[in-house]
Amino acid sequence: AGCPIDPICVTDFLNRIIYAGYTANLGAITITSPNNENDFTAANGAIELVVGDTITGIRSFRDKVIIFCNTSIHQLTGTGIITAGIPDFNVSPISRNIGCIAPDSIQEVNGDIIYLASDGIRTVSGTGRVGDFELGNLSKKIQPVLNTLTTEHISSVVIPNKSQYRLFYQDSATLEPICVGILGGLRVTNS
Repeated sequence: AGCPIDPICVTDFLNRIIYAGYTANLGAITITSPNNENDFTAANGAIELVVGDTITGIRSFRDKVIIFCNTSIHQLTGTGIITAGIPDFNVSPISRNIGCIAPDSIQEVNGDIIYLASDGIRTVSGTGRVGDFELGNLSKKIQPVLNTLTTEHISSVVIPNKSQYRLFYQDSATLEPICVGILGGLRVTNS
């Protein structure tokens, strides 16, 4: 694997740097050799893996990397141990029919990852079972508002001490670029 040109997202994982969504292959990730963010040599443990869908974002999550694509979500697992010249990384699907449409919407809140999908604001949550995930929809009540969004000018922020996720977007109905937003809080109810 060579040095990726123009990656859209980068994260660190197990003393390596992962580059994703780059010009040469929008559906691939490149993982550097251990402890060297500039070494893309396969003989030193660097590797390129293909997920088969256009990558929109990546996020380190617990002992995995979640790979968000246009129409799917995958997980990168492994320890990075090199056996017979190949690191033991593996990509497997979490979902094959729902993805992330806005890379800047991906945030971690209270141990869950929140992102904007084609059908609303969703979560990727770890479950009690090892390696298992649950995908949830948080935005059914505000779905009509989300249906009007364009994904070009979306950003998000988390307010940790309030457990709030804030999604900002440009109002495409106005001539002036006016930014509006959606504020969501995660609350535990006694029911």
